[in-house]
Amino acid sequence: MNLAAYLVGSPRSWWVVFLVFSLFQGCETNPVPGIYDAGVPGTLSTGSQDQGPLIDGPLARLDAGKDGAVLDMTMTVLDASISQDATVAQDARVLNPDFGGVLCSSETGRAVRPGPFRCAQPPRSVLIESNTHRYRIFTYEASHPLATRERAFPCAREAGESTAFMAPDETTEACSVGGVRPWFNVLWRDAKAACEQIGWRLCTGSEYTRACGGPGGFAYTFGALFEQGMCNLREAFRVEGRMFASESPTGFFERCVSAEGIYDMTGNLWEWNADQGNEFSSEARFHQGAGWRTVAEQHRDGDMQCSRTMTIPESSAAMHHSSMVGFRCCQTVQ
Repeated sequence: MNLAAYLVGSPRSWWVVFLVFSLFQGCETNPVPGIYDAGVPGTLSTGSQDQGPLIDGPLARLDAGKDGAVLDMTMTVLDASISQDATVAQDARVLNPDFGGVLCSSETGRAVRPGPFRCAQPPRSVLIESNTHRYRIFTYEASHPLATRERAFPCAREAGESTAFMAPDETTEACSVGGVRPWFNVLWRDAKAACEQIGWRLCTGSEYTRACGGPGGFAYTFGALFEQGMCNLREAFRVEGRMFASESPTGFFERCVSAEGIYDMTGNLWEWNADQGNEFSSEARFHQGAGWRTVAEQHRDGDMQCSRTMTIPESSAAMHHSSMVGFRCCQTVQ
């Protein structure tokens, strides 16, 4: 019997054919997933340029604020957020000698340095008279006590780096000072705790919207109409000689200021607010104010208004942190 006749006539031959076919199928390479290209706002590219680890984030919804309308978004958050599945650098790596050779641990995803960390001065703040109450709000986005003009905290990543470490897991106060990198890659609970360390708290969504829009209730911190270049939006800030955009030092954009003197409430970092829960779960969390990087479909002028919030659902809220998300603190005034 020749081979061709055997393959056609023998039932056993079909198992051989199936096995060979399966092996060849297994040799195919998977296509490279799309990644966000920081050099081209609002786009996705395919390739291996490293904008930080490619992490599949939660599906998110962009809430329209006071009018209650919701824009459904099926976007995947692509940024430097770290997860248990993320691949980061070797376990011990020294970044930035300005901080004295701090250990950056991939096991914890954090810088390792003893605390506590205290602010060198009281927070700069602005008094707000709203329709419901009086409160103070940070003049600048919250910063870590160890922040400099170049780094938000020890081991803080910069755009284009392949790591996404968080600040040390130590007792830390939230500071409000100009000219330093704001605190990003911060968990909601860590932001809340940092405010409480100085006797303040996270701002509510309505407090943020009021402070951002000013007494006139503007859509943006700088006015009623969107103006390109006023704030750190769409990768507007780049350090000279660097390929990638990033968060800017607090107050760097001098015209990105509210009528009452609060900086960077539009752009730079999205900011955690104190609100909890919606139709998803009581564990959901929110941030608002727009960020320096354009993410997926969030590229329209209207998506950057003071009242717009991003919802992080319960499945991700507890561990969500991002290169685009920080916070600031508020305090009720009697």
